[in-house]
Amino acid sequence: MKNILSILMLSLCATFVACSDSDGGDGNPDGGNSVYVPLPGRKVASVKTTSKINGRDYSWEHKFTYDAQGRIKEINSNIQDHINRNGRHYLCNKISTAYYYYNGENLEVDYDISWIFPEDMTMNTRTGNKDFGIFNSDGFLKVFKSVEIGVSSDFEYSGKYLTKAYSDGGFVYELNRSNGDVLGYRLKVDDKLKDDRYSRYGYSANFRNKINMDMSAYFGYWGVEERIYANASPLYASYQLAAFGMLGTTSTHLPISVYNEETNMYEYGTWEFDSKDCPISYTDPSGRKTTITYVD
Repeated sequence: MKNILSILMLSLCATFVACSDSDGGDGNPDGGNSVYVPLPGRKVASVKTTSKINGRDYSWEHKFTYDAQGRIKEINSNIQDHINRNGRHYLCNKISTAYYYYNGENLEVDYDISWIFPEDMTMNTRTGNKDFGIFNSDGFLKVFKSVEIGVSSDFEYSGKYLTKAYSDGGFVYELNRSNGDVLGYRLKVDDKLKDDRYSRYGYSANFRNKINMDMSAYFGYWGVEERIYANASPLYASYQLAAFGMLGTTSTHLPISVYNEETNMYEYGTWEFDSKDCPISYTDPSGRKTTITYVD
């Protein structure tokens, strides 16, 4: 009798494992097939950006894990902000986790965000939701829906380059490129120019991007993700799309300069590289510093 029970238990375990391994991506990020193909290059383990503004310290830290196919699987973020409430700045720690699920042409991102105010815990809040996207045959998102605020975005490509993004509410983002690099964007709302950053950013031909993450997208040079609820601003993003190649071909090189409208000149930042010729830090013209670590 014991032998029969043992066989039954082994059969049940085998069945469970087989089902888990073939899960279409709905609960098993490692098992879902997808038309999306991750960016090649050395895998980034984390990015952390720090800055001091008006005497207050700010930091944005994101840690990445990947699935068995090299796709972004999870992002854990720890962001230190200062929120202005009634003329007073309160320290706010934004803690978020995002999970990516792939299933054929479908993408699901589940996120959870907590805002913690150490100086006044009564202001603490938390939210979480699921956002959804559909990939085209090239493996790039053709539509993405931010469920929290009910905003849907459609993406227009020229070949494999993203050229425009349309969001509910009359928002249109027009991207500007040179030699494959995103120089910036122009935002129109109801056909009226809202923000013009069309030629604001510059790149160095000597600094080719060799990592699996697009830093120009991380810094917000594309603009197209700012309508996503979980991504209040580029560095505050709870998860990334363009940075991991989900919105078309990424920038070929590393960004190096920002146009200063007051001086009518480009101001330059400074990159540092490791022995593998991969970036480990970048200090932008404003003094804001970003450090990068790798999986290997």
